[in-house]
Amino acid sequence: MKRKVTYCKEDAMETMTRRQAMRLIGVGLGASIAHTTIPGSPLAQTRVHLPIGTAGKGGVFYPLGNSLAHVISTYAPGIEATALATNGAADNMKLLHEGKIELALAQADVAWAATQGQLKGLPKKVPVRTLLGTISGYLHIVTLEGLGIDTVASLRGKRVSTGLTGSGTEVKALRVLEAQGVTPDDLGTHVHQDYPEAAQAEHWTPSRGMPRCRGRPSSTWLLRQGSRFAFSTHQRLSPKW
Repeated sequence: MKRKVTYCKEDAMETMTRRQAMRLIGVGLGASIAHTTIPGSPLAQTRVHLPIGTAGKGGVFYPLGNSLAHVISTYAPGIEATALATNGAADNMKLLHEGKIELALAQADVAWAATQGQLKGLPKKVPVRTLLGTISGYLHIVTLEGLGIDTVASLRGKRVSTGLTGSGTEVKALRVLEAQGVTPDDLGTHVHQDYPEAAQAEHWTPSRGMPRCRGRPSSTWLLRQGSRFAFSTHQRLSPKW
């Protein structure tokens, strides 16, 4: 059975296969080229550059964007797509708003917040449209054993990384902290690092997880040698839930 994805078209919802979604991308990009080139002119023979907003190179969006860029460049005539390393989903919404990119990866809730004008740093609503779904992301709260951190509330006074500024991870992490009554000012030190840098530091950080690694820490953490991680349920970490 073919996997279905959802495409938002104005107020209606249509269901299509991934192959149909990729065709849709091709149609949209083809239309863009048609509006910017004159048939028969030298420009019509030039490959159009299409940067795809992804995230930091230590996460999953960057390699995913590289794969998407390869597919587009291979099967969409006249288009040379490349994965652009950014700070993440929220940053991508800003880049879309500013017209610096035309295609981006983002978590669904971050993209929705952009359409509602609820993202920090964006003065107005961003009329984004969903082309296809990619992966299911999970927020992992990772800490080392022996630090006395067993709930979100116990992060007060600790050194904490919430991901790169402008990343979807940061948006989600701050929401989790807020839901448990913890503000950035309550933290001992609040830093913004990509996954590899955070994994090498002796502090807690949230991580989004990797494809097919559902409900488990991402490979960035699993490959960190010489450390023991503490695993717990979300009910224990967040008693309010």
